[in-house]
Amino acid sequence: MTRGGYGSPSALETAMAPLVAAADAGGLAALVASLPHSRRRTAAALLAERLLPGVDEEAFWRLFEAWVPQGVKALLGTFLKAAALRYRAGRLSLADGRLHRFAREVAGSVDKQKLLAALMPAVRSGDDALRLLALAEGLPLAPLARTLMRCGTPPAYFCLLRALQSRDAPPQTLRACCLMLMKEGSRLAFNMASIVAAYFGLDALPGTFSLALPPYELSRLDASYEQFEKLLLRV
Repeated sequence: MTRGGYGSPSALETAMAPLVAAADAGGLAALVASLPHSRRRTAAALLAERLLPGVDEEAFWRLFEAWVPQGVKALLGTFLKAAALRYRAGRLSLADGRLHRFAREVAGSVDKQKLLAALMPAVRSGDDALRLLALAEGLPLAPLARTLMRCGTPPAYFCLLRALQSRDAPPQTLRACCLMLMKEGSRLAFNMASIVAAYFGLDALPGTFSLALPPYELSRLDASYEQFEKLLLRV
């Protein structure tokens, strides 16, 4: 074993595993700090892909709360990769108060964008999409909208519509969102641009849309996530 290097990824994983299981944030921080920079990248990958996804929920959140605030820029991405894997496996709740406390008390604007970008693509329900949207409270509309459009999933578009509604987006912002969606080019993005234009009564956009919603269907966009998704996915 090389000094401070833990010779191989398996040796490094073996050294970190009991510290992760014990939620020993101080021990993990000291171990990682002792590594050369190239091995720190290996440690981050092992934590994100192997160790943090498999640890019990209480240990995961204890490590998150104790360690991430000490170095948000360096650590948040690692924990979010693990969180997405845990969520997909049914081992993480987006309603957990510790996640929302971090967003409220620690996270800055860039961190909130990272939260959405990492977790929104994994979400498949309207309720969890809105829980993620709540994490972005205080994030200005422009970066929020850009992040949601980059995710490009039905739950992300559902949150985009809700954000544009709740924040009284001006016509120029609405039109800019539509043009960004059209530039993305997918059928789903074009359908979302059509929905935004119809819902907010925008002037004609420079494009041809396969989705055309009559006025009586617009109220269904507010009825539920399931109704929104059904209209969004209409061919």
